[in-house]
Amino acid sequence: MPNINMLVVEDDLVNRQIIYEFLTFGEVHIDLAADGLEAVERVKNKAYDIIIMDLMMPNLDGLAATRAIRALDVNGSAEVPVIAATARDPITELEHWKAAGITDYVHKPFSEDELWNVINTYV
Repeated sequence: MPNINMLVVEDDLVNRQIIYEFLTFGEVHIDLAADGLEAVERVKNKAYDIIIMDLMMPNLDGLAATRAIRALDVNGSAEVPVIAATARDPITELEHWKAAGITDYVHKPFSEDELWNVINTYV
């Protein structure tokens, strides 16, 4: 696997740790953010190949954070794939997510294979 920089944005510590464990191998470098505000700050300073974004977070939710990241247009942020990690209903909300800049999603709870299947579509 090539050298991949990922940002995982998740407010729940246990979920953050699980996702980190799912992704940690080979040439994958992972940064963690606990909310959307922290995610926006990280994107200002580093280019990512993919962002895993929780949608329901305090301070700045995942949709608002994704819109802000897209608007920055630095370090490739306007084009980076943003994958929503959410328990919300994709059937009724997918168009709203895409309008905010979400590229794809995985539905919580998800397996390691499910997460990598979505990621591999974009890297």
